[in-house]
Amino acid sequence: MVTIFDGFAKLSDDEIRGQIALLKCMTLSNAMKEVVQLANVRRMVDASYNELEELERDTLDDMLKQELIRKCQAVSVAAIKEDVSLEELHILVVREAARVYMIDDDKTPGQKADEIHDRYYEHYLKVLQRKMGKMTEKENERLEMQIQKAITQSNIEDLRRLAAEMMLREFNGKTIRIRITSEKSTTMLKKVIDVMGLRIFDGMEGVISTANDSMMMFCRLERAILAECVWTAVNGYGKRMRIPDDLMPSYSNGLLQEENEKEKILLILISREEQLNKTLRSLLSEIDKLNKQVVIKEGVLERDLKKLEETRKEQEDTITYKEKILSDGENTKKAYEEYLRSHPVKNNSDLEYRKLKQDYENLARDVRNNELKTISLEKNISRLEESVENQHKQLEQINQSLSGLREELVLHVQEFNEVITNLENEAGYRAQVLKRKWETHFKTLLFDGKIYEIVVKYFTQREIVSLERMLWEMDTCSTKGAFASKKGKNGNLVAFCMVNTGKYAEIVYEDCQIIEIKVKGRQL
Repeated sequence: MVTIFDGFAKLSDDEIRGQIALLKCMTLSNAMKEVVQLANVRRMVDASYNELEELERDTLDDMLKQELIRKCQAVSVAAIKEDVSLEELHILVVREAARVYMIDDDKTPGQKADEIHDRYYEHYLKVLQRKMGKMTEKENERLEMQIQKAITQSNIEDLRRLAAEMMLREFNGKTIRIRITSEKSTTMLKKVIDVMGLRIFDGMEGVISTANDSMMMFCRLERAILAECVWTAVNGYGKRMRIPDDLMPSYSNGLLQEENEKEKILLILISREEQLNKTLRSLLSEIDKLNKQVVIKEGVLERDLKKLEETRKEQEDTITYKEKILSDGENTKKAYEEYLRSHPVKNNSDLEYRKLKQDYENLARDVRNNELKTISLEKNISRLEESVENQHKQLEQINQSLSGLREELVLHVQEFNEVITNLENEAGYRAQVLKRKWETHFKTLLFDGKIYEIVVKYFTQREIVSLERMLWEMDTCSTKGAFASKKGKNGNLVAFCMVNTGKYAEIVYEDCQIIEIKVKGRQL
């Protein structure tokens, strides 16, 4: 695993002494005391540097490690052992330094180191540019002399390209100094440094000013110094620590073309599977809704049929009763009418008259009520017959819809099964290819068999390359637990890897065994 200590190993003893002096002297208390007088901080750093003058490289390397541990302890909640491995310390330093610039914590340590390098360098250049804008005439002359000296020591071809880009009438220390101090952006300043190096400036003063500037922006000073250490180490290693894409098992020169062509089948199948899943759920939901409607309609129909039967029976009983009262009342009607003919003068005191009249009126009322009831029953029968007919029609329509939906469901289920079969075949083939690649390239990691198919199904080829970069760093690290962000439900370690914008891989593992890989926040 490539670490910042690989970068430090390429630095001179003097450069390592400078790093130790910075780590020892750039503390929050010193910075707060000397916030207005940065020159005093510089003197403290120089004094500390001089104290290290006679020390051997092994001692310096050990002191650098201890100072980095001390800085990490100042900002980390977790305890750090004195015998922590260089690989684990590298991960801790990079993790804390990345927070200065709010770099995504789920990028690989190598990616974070490179991004810290770029972000710190941009910050350093801005601070440097501000300082140049405030320099005295004497300081300007000194800078011009440093640039002139660098011109004589730099590569002639690089100088020619730089001169062409700067488009100066004269290419010397003064014209270059004026050009880089007059521009608002740091682009040209960076190009000058790329050709002539940072030796034209007072590097230590720039580092101190950058750290102080970070503190003034409410950034933890310890993290700002750690960011400087990462920047220095990455510079020493060769500008980049991130493992190149072309070293990844799944990388190929035609990666973009593969995503557009070879992966097209798998992506289409996955997309179609999702569409069919949605369609099948919709069809089943619609069928369930219609089945419920059938139950309701059949209940209403059964109720109406029963009511219709009862009403018809009641109508028959009413007609029978009407015939009975008419038959039974015929004598009452005749007796009343005969009495009226034989007794032209009625006397209410006549008991027989009063009785016959009452019996006749009761008969007439019963007949009238019976006729009204018969009319009402006829209306109810007509309404119920109409309702029953409507229920039959609606049931027929619902059953026709159900029949159509069931036929559509059968067709979609058939297609779904075909898609699943093709998907499993395609994913299975790709999983076998990935399995062979990973077993060949990763020397210490072991993968559960189900992982390969999940990875090829839910990550694109380019995302797999990003995932492999994290696995590669884990594979080459002796302290794999340092990558974990948390512990899982079963006590397993969990690490996250950013594979795309807003998309992460969740890696569940224990020691060298990778147990599960899934999309973060989504159980597969």
